[in-house]
Amino acid sequence: MLKQTLLAATAALVVAALSAPADASWKCPNMYGTSSYYPTVTLCWNWQWDPNGPAEQAAAAEAQRAAAQRARDEQAAAETQRAAELARLEVQREAAKARTIAAARIATENSPDNVCRDPKTAGRVLDDFNSMDWSDGRKALDIEHLVTIANNGDNYLSCHGVWDLKDGRQIEGTLTLKTNVAGNPIAHWSQEGWQPTLPAATPDVLPALKSNPSAIVPAVTSLAFSAGLDDRTKLESWLRSVGDGPYHSGAAYWLSVRSTPEKVGACASGGVTSDDGFTSGCLAAKKMVDPMDYRRTHEPDYKAGWNSYQGVGA
Repeated sequence: MLKQTLLAATAALVVAALSAPADASWKCPNMYGTSSYYPTVTLCWNWQWDPNGPAEQAAAAEAQRAAAQRARDEQAAAETQRAAELARLEVQREAAKARTIAAARIATENSPDNVCRDPKTAGRVLDDFNSMDWSDGRKALDIEHLVTIANNGDNYLSCHGVWDLKDGRQIEGTLTLKTNVAGNPIAHWSQEGWQPTLPAATPDVLPALKSNPSAIVPAVTSLAFSAGLDDRTKLESWLRSVGDGPYHSGAAYWLSVRSTPEKVGACASGGVTSDDGFTSGCLAAKKMVDPMDYRRTHEPDYKAGWNSYQGVGA
């Protein structure tokens, strides 16, 4: 009887070993008081999963590196999106500004206060321009877009426009007429551009970039929450996949007692294993959820993710 019990227990361990994940750390205490690590469960009467074993530490480091890389990628994508949005808004702003300037120019030209456009005043401005001592002998035939820059009655007038010269050139500038102390008119020309006074602009309001904390700093809590939900989903899916029968019953039994004192020896009651699959299912479930239960009982965010499962079996 003892021989059969040992053989059955050995067979159960072999089944568990074959189903154990390759990326888990299993240790087996030896006679020297230390433990040896194996990637899978071996023929050891007291094998234990080590949540801080080499495989788990390597997996945690790799997960951290992957999270950091994802964060960098997301941040780069967010910055690229932001730059494109800023460029698009700048184009729109410049186009709107150009339209505003054009409308303001037309309004200034057609304003009743635009004395420079009065035919008599415009004729005087044209004559004063042509009477100036130009080294190139320029002569203007007309003035386009003539607007009043300043007007102080009879002794000061400043008009801006685009002078159409006889030789085909166009020159933009301002002609200022003022009277000296002797009452004689003085004309001064300045080649320059002009921009009308625009109404107060509404500050550009850029759309806020959607906040994504994990794209800036890898959020450990978010990763733990996601891991908890993912593991719970994986467990429930696996339990449904094994179908009905003793194997499923063994797995379900372990899940029901694993957090109670009854878990001790639960997969082999009285030290006796079953041949119908109950023990195998129980051991397989234990193998799967041992790492999960460790995190569930030590990490609040993982537990919160685990408890947030809403799928079948919840």
